[in-house]
Amino acid sequence: MEHVLKISLTGKTKQWVVNAIVASLWAYYSYLNVLFLYTNWNAALQSILVIQILFFINNSSLTIFFLIRHAPKESSFKVKECMIAIYGTFASYFYATEGAVVLVPAKFVVIIYLLMAIFVFFSILSIFSLGRSFAILPSNRKIQTGGMYRFVRHPLYSLYIHFYICFLLIRFSPLNLAIFISFCLACYLRAKYEEKLLLNDPIYFEYYHRNRYMFIPMIF
Repeated sequence: MEHVLKISLTGKTKQWVVNAIVASLWAYYSYLNVLFLYTNWNAALQSILVIQILFFINNSSLTIFFLIRHAPKESSFKVKECMIAIYGTFASYFYATEGAVVLVPAKFVVIIYLLMAIFVFFSILSIFSLGRSFAILPSNRKIQTGGMYRFVRHPLYSLYIHFYICFLLIRFSPLNLAIFISFCLACYLRAKYEEKLLLNDPIYFEYYHRNRYMFIPMIF
């Protein structure tokens, strides 16, 4: 008689498998950063190299935090919310440099790169502020209100938006503009979906009413 081996994964094991799969994506992006640095170290502008180094730290941090992140207390798996979250996470990889034009005078390009580096640096601080609570889908993986989250409720989304405003100034095209607009909309909807879930937690409820700003301190 033929025996069939059935493997039943516990909830904890399934969570670890998902974490490992997603972490492998960020590890791959870290590899691409290293590959860029290796092949362009003597050819690229120093400011571009700094951005790539910061992105390597950014992606490596996400790799680690995905592997050790908290198990969710509550999550949303609604199709619309999941699609928005996934698009908002990976929309930047649809940008194209071919056919793009620079909108600022050449003497300001280095300044734009410097601003981009600053935004990536603060995004790294935001990732460490969120720590093991990082998630793609709307989830409550332990509320974090310190660090960069003292200033706005969604610092990562805000910093990514500011980064890609700079990107558009040096890599403008109708396609990139359309992606940017859709990305901004996705960030807003993503934030609203997350807050709808997180407001069930008394800690976030108090934080939400104490910190009135979603993306920009003192403005919005």
